[in-house]
Amino acid sequence: RRGTLNASNPASGVFLRDASGQALLDGAGQYQPLSARRRFAESTPMLVASYGFNADWLAYLRLASGFKSGGYNDVASTNAEFLQGFDAERMRTLELGIKASVASGRVQLRGAVFDNDYRDYQADVYVPEALGIGVQNAARAHARGLELEVDALLGEAFEYTLSYGHLDFQFDRYLTPDVNDLNQNGNRSEIIDVADRRVVPYNPRHTLSSGLQYRRELPFATLRARLDYQFRGSHVFAADPATALRSPAYGLWNARLSLADIELGDGKVLGIDLWGRNLLNREYLVSGLVFASGLNRGMAVATFGDPRSVGLDVRLAW
Repeated sequence: RRGTLNASNPASGVFLRDASGQALLDGAGQYQPLSARRRFAESTPMLVASYGFNADWLAYLRLASGFKSGGYNDVASTNAEFLQGFDAERMRTLELGIKASVASGRVQLRGAVFDNDYRDYQADVYVPEALGIGVQNAARAHARGLELEVDALLGEAFEYTLSYGHLDFQFDRYLTPDVNDLNQNGNRSEIIDVADRRVVPYNPRHTLSSGLQYRRELPFATLRARLDYQFRGSHVFAADPATALRSPAYGLWNARLSLADIELGDGKVLGIDLWGRNLLNREYLVSGLVFASGLNRGMAVATFGDPRSVGLDVRLAW
């Protein structure tokens, strides 16, 4: 099940309706929920082959499959749409990567390129009648990209980590009824391919993460201090550009100072963490949409991420 509607919302198609779309109430005046069931099962084999050039360098090839169960849309606007549901999503992936240990083992390198092919991709779509997000199978999609990671020991006390991802995620085919009469032939039930008018949501082209950690053993505890930076490139929150609010690229700074393994006696161990997230108090979006029809046409609604947050965690184990 996927959706955002409260079960009492009468706009939802999950309640029994007559031919005109009016909800049918029971003897107590309550809405009558629909009931439906579908079963999904899949085998997802994986094959990995690797070759070690020497003790420090290794290359690998991975072939794998993935599966995401189908289901029903809680925010379906009609009984027929709810009962139709959506099918399972299947994926095939090819990944070629390399792993290396250099500088006498003080630097670990990992890199990979991948190609993912999706069948019946489950795309989020805006349902205006219910003011919610539903799921629609979008036929075919592919994702190609690369990932790079570095872990390095800097002296005896410092550790540096860096990871970068580049992603090209596109729809190859997106079949949907022509409800907006894009072909201008008056046939709004005609199935058309709108892949060139759709974007894959929540997938920025560039992501980056970097962190520096300091560790020192004290007479009474282990001291750790960490500063990290998280970057996400520009991305959208819906497949249809008409309702897709775009998030600008943003980066967040976070920090944590910890005292761990403080022995209190009798088997009790204390840990203290002082942390801060989004230290520069950057405004950023985590979701959003634009109303494409109705009285609110053109109005945007968005959810912002957490502002600067500071906290103290205390742990006691015994």
